[in-house]
Amino acid sequence: MSDARRKRPGFYWLYLLVLGIGVLVLLAAGVAAESLRLSQAGSQSLSTCQGLVWPLSCIVLLQSAAIALLFKKMRQRERAERLLQQEQLLQEGVNRDLEQRIRQEVEKSRAKDRLMLQQSRFAAMGEMIGNIAHQWRQPLNTLGLVIQQIQMEQEKGVMTDRLMKERVGKAMELLLNLSRTIDDFRNFFGQEVEAAPFKLAQVAVKTVNFFEPSCQDHDIKVSIEGGSDLLFTGRANEFSQALLNILNNARDALLESRPAKPWIAVGIRDDQQRTVITVRDNAGGIDAEIIGKIFDPYFTTKEEGKGTGIGLYMAKSIIGRNMHGQLSVSNLTEGAEFKIVI
Repeated sequence: MSDARRKRPGFYWLYLLVLGIGVLVLLAAGVAAESLRLSQAGSQSLSTCQGLVWPLSCIVLLQSAAIALLFKKMRQRERAERLLQQEQLLQEGVNRDLEQRIRQEVEKSRAKDRLMLQQSRFAAMGEMIGNIAHQWRQPLNTLGLVIQQIQMEQEKGVMTDRLMKERVGKAMELLLNLSRTIDDFRNFFGQEVEAAPFKLAQVAVKTVNFFEPSCQDHDIKVSIEGGSDLLFTGRANEFSQALLNILNNARDALLESRPAKPWIAVGIRDDQQRTVITVRDNAGGIDAEIIGKIFDPYFTTKEEGKGTGIGLYMAKSIIGRNMHGQLSVSNLTEGAEFKIVI
């Protein structure tokens, strides 16, 4: 609309030009008539003036027509500008409504993701409580043996200051180990407000160590291969949760397929300044009909009440959306392989 308004003065200049030409012609005609009147006889002057009436009338008519045409063009331009302005206002209203709807849908999607992340975190907390029970069982048994040993040595009269110091040191070491387990568990599920640099390989190893005790009762061998020193700036807890979801999926697949010697292998390596983490198992792989759906929300092959279907979806969301990485899955000879590239 601003361009149209800038072009409007052209009509006014054209109007003034036509009007000026008409005035000049009339003045010229008047001067000519006056000159003829003074220089010639009255009858001849009169006939000459009469002969100028027709051309002057034509000029005046043409000027009037031009002025009328100019006003018509101006009215048409004004109507076009009003219509354009109305269309622009309507389009602006539509754009505002569209932007508002987009914001609402984005907020709904984020709220849904937050809810699913919380659900996934609660499910992982249940898994981790079982892991803590496994990690605490052996240190507690050892601590009980140390206490019984102190009592037996005291009853036999062989307890010395050196032995007491050794036994107390061993007991304190076990207690500190139990305390570190609780701190690690708390930090694992703590809320990280800001992103910070961390080593993906280091967090991956810690996550596998948390996960491994849940496999001991099922004779599932868990191994870690390779390493990496690359740093990534983000939230370590989110990455741990994504990796833990993948590990839990591999363990559940092994428990369902029950191979003779179940195993899970975690590989860590560098590839062109990116860290690649793979999780492989020998559970027989994923059915070709569902391998394209396993990252869909609420998709699960487990019986009702035994699976939420959000673990792999949240892993995909964390790796892809939050960490700008890639998570993919493929079938190998013995089982499936999940690949994380960050």
